[in-house]
Amino acid sequence: MNKKRLGFNIIDVLIIFIVAGICAAVAIRLDLANRVGAAGETFEVTFMVSSIQERSAYEYLNVGDILFQHPTGTRLGVITEIVDRRLAVHYSETNDGDIVKTFRSNRRDVVFKIEASGRITNEGHLINGVFFVGAGKEVFVRSGHLSAWMVVVAVDS
Repeated sequence: MNKKRLGFNIIDVLIIFIVAGICAAVAIRLDLANRVGAAGETFEVTFMVSSIQERSAYEYLNVGDILFQHPTGTRLGVITEIVDRRLAVHYSETNDGDIVKTFRSNRRDVVFKIEASGRITNEGHLINGVFFVGAGKEVFVRSGHLSAWMVVVAVDS
């Protein structure tokens, strides 16, 4: 008489461990642990991009544009307000050693605000739970046709 066993054996346990390991590896690879609850709260980040061409200042930075951190592609947020598009400041030294402040007529310093979402902790603001921003931080940002280094001027909760 043949009796079939319906219990677990060592092969079944190994298969379960392998599947669990694959699931854990995928979760780590997709950075799911850091993204849980990443949407969290919304806050406002003020950026300044210095000395860009006048055409770029008016055509490539507008309300509603989405900013991404380069090269990771992390979505930083949407431009909500253009605060200022002023002439770019340039400091030069004269022959006497004096430093003179001048302005470049074809270049602009643009200050704008974005609405971002993420976690607010005692250490700072994490956009999407993975990208730390704080005043003074330089970020390489792309938005449509524009890629430039920008400085975080302020972060308001």
